[in-house]
Amino acid sequence: MKKLLILQPGIELWIAYERMGDDLTVAVYGGDRPHIGSIAIAIPRPSLSDAAKFSATTSVVNVTGHKDDVVGAQVASALSARLRCVVSVSCGIHFDNITSNQLQVLMQAPGVIVAEILHNLPAPSSND
Repeated sequence: MKKLLILQPGIELWIAYERMGDDLTVAVYGGDRPHIGSIAIAIPRPSLSDAAKFSATTSVVNVTGHKDDVVGAQVASALSARLRCVVSVSCGIHFDNITSNQLQVLMQAPGVIVAEILHNLPAPSSND
């Protein structure tokens, strides 16, 4: 599924996601120059503080000089812990001349992205 998220006028991101068996792959991109700036992979595990809850161990590879992991790793970790599956997130967001207010809005994007995906994600299928 692919969807445009408008965080505020001028701050728009695309998200694309698809089940891969029990797992999930996500792309988050947008701005003036969408790209691949980081790849995050999260693996669910019982929480270290409460075995009844789940957390995730997340690994990230960044393209040199990119900070897309700030969004990508949060999305991967949150979805992995909630869905209890492996989640990969490719993220590439670049806005020319971004203002501090716009940056603050962008830092809220992981929560919006996670909520959007959880709301619309189909159940895993053995046919994927």
